[in-house]
Formats: sequence, structure tokens, C-alpha cells
Amino acid sequence: VMLLACLVTVVTGMSTQWYQPSLEPYVRTQFGMSPFQASLLFIIDGGTYALVTPIIGKLLDKGLDCRVVLVFGSGIICFGYLLLAPAPPFLFAPSLVQIGVGAGVHGVGMAMNFIGTLTLMTQESGRKSSDCEQIQGMVTSIWITCESLGGFIGAAAGGAAYDKLGWSSSCVMVAGCQTVAMVLVVS
Repeated sequence: VMLLACLVTVVTGMSTQWYQPSLEPYVRTQFGMSPFQASLLFIIDGGTYALVTPIIGKLLDKGLDCRVVLVFGSGIICFGYLLLAPAPPFLFAPSLVQIGVGAGVHGVGMAMNFIGTLTLMTQESGRKSSDCEQIQGMVTSIWITCESLGGFIGAAAGGAAYDKLGWSSSCVMVAGCQTVAMVLVVS
């Protein structure tokens, strides 16, 4: 269970940084935006994450199963990236609204997966040890390491994928990673 939570955290960390090196050049060339205008798109997923995270935390505190949250979180991130691309089933002309909605949807999935994995890891560690404070600190450190590793991989791979494959194919790669995470959580 801990390995599964670590894997979902890494994959979600990848999704958070995947379009950091590529969104600005994409919207600049696709829509003729200035770098400053393009930078405003980066606050959408973080803002949504900040708004949704307390709600997810409250639902988990009330007994919602972490695995259910992770399945839906990965599915929502997948949906968000298919919307960002646009990729099937969203085969329409790219627009700023579509990019904004895709980033917002991504923020909801991030909130679900990050809070879900941290909760799952702390619950699992609490069952196996009586020294709660030290174990909680160690679990949180492992979680942060997994998120940081995912962020590093995401930024590097996202930039490389954008350069080699283009925006849409790059987004589909993240959607595929999240689909794998969903399957692993369900199995």
C-alpha cells in the first residue's frame, strides 16, 4: 500500500510540473499571448488545488476511502490533460477557455491525489507502529520526496516531450501515466 501511494504521488508530481516548461511557449505561439499573459494561466491549477484540498481533507476525515479518492483523482487528472491537449474525446479547436478549464480540472485531481496519498500513507504507518510522531515525520518526508521526484521527472520529461512530440501528444502521455495509476489503485 505504501509503494502504491508513493507511485501515485510520483505520477501526480509529474503531472503538476509537466506543462511548466511548455505551456507558455504553446499559448504564445497558438494564441499570440505575451509571456506575462501566459503566466497567468499557471495560477489556475494551484488556485483550484488550494480551494479543493480542504474539502477533500474533510471528506477523508469523515471516512471516505483513500483508494476511491485516488481512483477519481487520477481519472480527473487524466480528463484534465485530455482537455488541455485537446485529445479524444475532446476533438475541437484549441481555445484559452479549454486550457483554463483543463488546468482547473487538473487542480482538482491534484488535490484529491496529494491529500489522498498522504492520508493513506499516514493511516498505513499508524497501523504498524506505536511511535506515532516519529513515524508521521518519516512518512511525510517520504511523501515530500516522492512529490519532488515526480516534479523533477515531470518538468524534464514534459519539456522534452513537448520539444519532440508537440503539445497534444505531450498531454496524452500524462493522461496515460494517470490511467496506469488508476489501474494500479483498482487492482
